[in-house]
Amino acid sequence: MKLISFFLATMNRITDLEETIIKIYEQDYKNFEIVIVDNGSSDGTFEMVKKYPNINYTHLKENIGAIPARNMAMRKCKGEILVSLDDDSSPGKNSITKIAEIFNDENIGLISFKILDYFQYNEKYYELAKYKSKNIVDNYFWSGC
Repeated sequence: MKLISFFLATMNRITDLEETIIKIYEQDYKNFEIVIVDNGSSDGTFEMVKKYPNINYTHLKENIGAIPARNMAMRKCKGEILVSLDDDSSPGKNSITKIAEIFNDENIGLISFKILDYFQYNEKYYELAKYKSKNIVDNYFWSGC
């Protein structure tokens, strides 16, 4: 079973972040780590994160921006499969098992989740758009979350 690394950046979104962490722990796939880089939160995020195991948490003294923080988190990942999340986004139940199965195909290098608008429950993009390693794509869209 491959190690999956969930990585994300956050700043002062303790409620959203905890909901995301809980959703990760509800997955049926259990071989994972969570890597979080915090852009200087002052809302109790550090204390909340300590309640959960398998989290590699870095608290920065200042906000370096979402993209640099996300890149820092990605560099800390140890998994064979990396899953980028926003602090207010989470994978649907059983989706991580499906991702691990898809990555058994060596021609797959990148996939993207179907993205739903939380407030309107509208599907925004395609489900598991597959990006193949030989510059062949099924979908040209990629989202950071």
